[in-house]
Amino acid sequence: ISSAVGKCARIIVRLSGTTAQRIAGRIYSRGDVRISGMRIPANVYSFIAPHSYTGEDVVEFHLPGNPLLAKMVLRRLISLGARQADAGEFTARAYFNGRMDLTEAEGVAATVAAENEAQLRASRALQSGELSRRLRPMMHHLADLLALIEAQIDFSEEAIEFITNDDLRQRVGGIATALERLVAESGRFERTAHEPVIVLAGRPNAGKST
Repeated sequence: ISSAVGKCARIIVRLSGTTAQRIAGRIYSRGDVRISGMRIPANVYSFIAPHSYTGEDVVEFHLPGNPLLAKMVLRRLISLGARQADAGEFTARAYFNGRMDLTEAEGVAATVAAENEAQLRASRALQSGELSRRLRPMMHHLADLLALIEAQIDFSEEAIEFITNDDLRQRVGGIATALERLVAESGRFERTAHEPVIVLAGRPNAGKST
């Protein structure tokens, strides 16, 4: 159930996956969802992979806004082979299927967790890919440098120099400067409510520092 649970004009039940279309077809026909002898008027929308939120086949049931109807449809779909989605699984699938990057996925979580307008603006900026656009050139530059370093190691016995130490220091230094500038500028951005606290725990000398 992908909308707020409570009495409202419409409640949405969403399916995603390779068998979504087949399962949906078992209960929907000519404008009605049929469950336990009942015919429930509904609008059903299909989104074919990869042109959907998750990047998979997606079917949405837009039902009259009674939570009981949504729960009945959900139970019936599960009986036909679907399963209850885990929290955040639709966005996780969108990430793993390349529909959004990690910062955009974090923006979705931050949007859900926002408690005021400032946090909502910050989360929307994250979800729009602003941070990704700032980081992407640095990521590509680092990947290029890594390829040159690996080639230098592979051909260490040959008289070939892919990148000098001085050039490497200069280029890595440029990336570090750009990152420091981004961190310095981040103070003027609004903070999201979805900022994790992370603990690295383990036995002494287990590799926590690494």
